[in-house]
Amino acid sequence: MFMVPNLSVDDDTNDDILIEMVDQIFIQYDKDNSGQLDRYESYRLINDVLSQRGQGTASRYVFNRIFEEFDVNGDKVLSRAEIFRFVKSILGDNTDEIVKQTVHKIWKEFDTDRSGKLNK
Repeated sequence: MFMVPNLSVDDDTNDDILIEMVDQIFIQYDKDNSGQLDRYESYRLINDVLSQRGQGTASRYVFNRIFEEFDVNGDKVLSRAEIFRFVKSILGDNTDEIVKQTVHKIWKEFDTDRSGKLNK
């Protein structure tokens, strides 16, 4: 399931984190490895996000509205750029905090001797 993260750094760092999140989404949901999410793959992603937010499964109407909002070019699949917009929209104004938390988590994992420096 795609986990919506719950660090302040510049916009480029935020975008790098978001790009990594998009990569993880495609690894998990792009089952046919087409490089795009079809409606079925998108439905799974959207329902996982709704579930994390304590909401139920998307009705056909709700799913279609969400899908059409992010399928900017109307080709009936979601590209990486469209999923990037989707991730950015669900994170909203929390992007800086999410980046901070992610950096902290990575730092904690790789600063094994607690020296304040990253270890290999």
